[in-house]
Amino acid sequence: MTRPRDFANSLGFFKVVHFTLASPQLYFLSDHISGNVDVFLNGALIVPEIRDSSGVLSNFLSTIFDYQSGTASNTQGTDWTAITTIEKHCTAIKLNFTPSTSDIISIRSY
Repeated sequence: MTRPRDFANSLGFFKVVHFTLASPQLYFLSDHISGNVDVFLNGALIVPEIRDSSGVLSNFLSTIFDYQSGTASNTQGTDWTAITTIEKHCTAIKLNFTPSTSDIISIRSY
């Protein structure tokens, strides 16, 4: 049985984007739907901030998560806005830690 996702499908199909860091970076531009994305650091899945559909209840208190989905104008985080509900269009991922030079960040959206 398949589950229809009209809004997610409007952006395209499953995709994976890899970033090899030349210098530490917190923001990564990648169009996706909040809640329909996985982020990996050197092949290890990292923990998202996940909220309910109302944007109120979260899986973690405070900042005990590795990344957020949101919108930003560039990789410096200009105009960063975290998206606090699922199934919303996002343009960027923001890490909650500083990765090292030569780390590989992979973003899988579906």
